[in-house]
Amino acid sequence: MPSIKRRWPILAALLVTVCSGVGGGANCSSSQKAKEPVTVTDKDNGAKIRVEKGATLIVKLESRPGTGYSWRVVKNDPNKLMPEGEPATIGPDKDVLDGVEYQVFQFKAVSRGVVKLELDYFRVWEKDTPPAKRFSIEANIT
Repeated sequence: MPSIKRRWPILAALLVTVCSGVGGGANCSSSQKAKEPVTVTDKDNGAKIRVEKGATLIVKLESRPGTGYSWRVVKNDPNKLMPEGEPATIGPDKDVLDGVEYQVFQFKAVSRGVVKLELDYFRVWEKDTPPAKRFSIEANIT
């Protein structure tokens, strides 16, 4: 079995190869910074926002699923804002009686440009009824 002294140059060369990106490896530079996620809520309805390409856009909207209402995306360009999974429901604080719940949607900003994102708050069984609420933003992906 080779000693650690003999294996060290091989391990160092392997690390340099992986960090330099040869063969599709990752960039190990500490200067690489993750894109900051952008969170919007009910108070941002109608706003124009900026999201960096590669960042996550989080839409967190008040919801009362016990009433039959829920949010759904009715307008989006998935080539610019790609949905990431199904929406999640965040329950109220356990210490708050009849607290507010939230539906949370996540999108990845995948290409530059402007996209209008709209969500409607509705009951599934009320087919011909307008939504109780509408949320919309204009996202400028840079």
